[in-house]
Amino acid sequence: MHDWWQSQPATIHAFYIIALIGGLLLLAQIIMTMVGAEHSDLHGEAEGGDAGHSVGLQYLSLRTIMAFTTGLGWMGVILTRAGVDIYLATLGATVVGFILAWSVLWLMRTMRHLASDGTLDYANALQQIGTVVVSIQPQGQTGGQIEILIQGRLAVVSAISDPAATGIAPGAKVRVVGLADRTTLRVSAA
Repeated sequence: MHDWWQSQPATIHAFYIIALIGGLLLLAQIIMTMVGAEHSDLHGEAEGGDAGHSVGLQYLSLRTIMAFTTGLGWMGVILTRAGVDIYLATLGATVVGFILAWSVLWLMRTMRHLASDGTLDYANALQQIGTVVVSIQPQGQTGGQIEILIQGRLAVVSAISDPAATGIAPGAKVRVVGLADRTTLRVSAA
């Protein structure tokens, strides 16, 4: 092994070292993910937001760096061993590294858009039909509840009637006409 390593040109050494560093970091991250040690702080993600970073840093993360170095290193080894000129091999390896880094960035952004915090937004109940489960008092008094499907979930939600409306008995169908506050719906008979 030592003789083989010594017989390789310095450019192959450099590409192997870059590839091994990127690959080992990638392997470490995969292992940490499998044992549950993955956390957003370990990703090295640089969010644009209010952290005061420049716009370019939002694209720089540990994952994209690992993808770039792994692609650059292994493509550099492949091209150099195939006899491609060192300048062309470096250019080709750099292009492959950028393609892999962009691919990882695209995947991470796509996955981030799939995330949901699961919080119910009561505004999504507007104009929906629900069923009264606890009598709704007349003239906007509190204490009533309705059962309604919000964001694919059946929920029991506090409800009040319009100020001019009469009370609504349990089992009656109601339409959500507005929000009384953040967690209370304003309803009218359907």
